[in-house]
Amino acid sequence: MGEYDLNGTPTMITKEDDRLYLQVTGQPKVELFPRSETEFFLKVAVADRKFVKDDSGKVTKAILNQGGMTIEMKKVK
Repeated sequence: MGEYDLNGTPTMITKEDDRLYLQVTGQPKVELFPRSETEFFLKVAVADRKFVKDDSGKVTKAILNQGGMTIEMKKVK
């Protein structure tokens, strides 16, 4: 959970009722579905998110795979 930078666009990951949601600024909130403990996918688009943790277990970034592109989203909050 937190705020991530998607190429200069703030993107929020939130948790509600044990479910994760993604909201890119200016777009509707969509649910993320788990593939594993750190990997999630969307049902509304062909896209995957992977959360990357440091040695202490803290999430430091998310990696977006969509449309043949891989974009690193740095965690800012």
